[in-house]
Amino acid sequence: MRSLSIIFFPFLLSGCITINGPVKNGSGTDQPSATATSAVTTTETTTTIGNRHPDEIFIAVTNFYTTKGLTPIIQNKDIGIIATSGDNLDIAGEYLDCDSAGKGQNMQESYRIVTQVWSSGEGTNVSIQVNGLYQLVTPDGNDKVKPTACKSSGAFESALLQILTPS
Repeated sequence: MRSLSIIFFPFLLSGCITINGPVKNGSGTDQPSATATSAVTTTETTTTIGNRHPDEIFIAVTNFYTTKGLTPIIQNKDIGIIATSGDNLDIAGEYLDCDSAGKGQNMQESYRIVTQVWSSGEGTNVSIQVNGLYQLVTPDGNDKVKPTACKSSGAFESALLQILTPS
């Protein structure tokens, strides 16, 4: 009897184990929750610039980042992406609109700027995305104010497109 209970004991326990995780639909992809997708707001500007090669535009965008004091974290000419992020308050204040979050002491703004360049056949497509967060993180690492998404002020996009489009 004892040996029989040892054999069936693992099967009895297996009915008590519950595993929670992402639910997959028929295509095999994870379904993101509604709160995860609504937490980030993005504004993207896509413009087609005629008669300019993507390589030429990529170099111009890279130079623009440098002149604005932005160091690209990602710079891949093969896929046409230049991206940077950081928490410099001067840069965030210039390129982000966080006024809806209010202003307070020791608040931090972080920014993310992504530019993608690709051929449109007879010119080049340029997609620009600028967004960020406004939050307070104390020295103990805890969020004291719920992070709030900031939208683009439009300054980066306007300045970049001004140098890329012929006069």
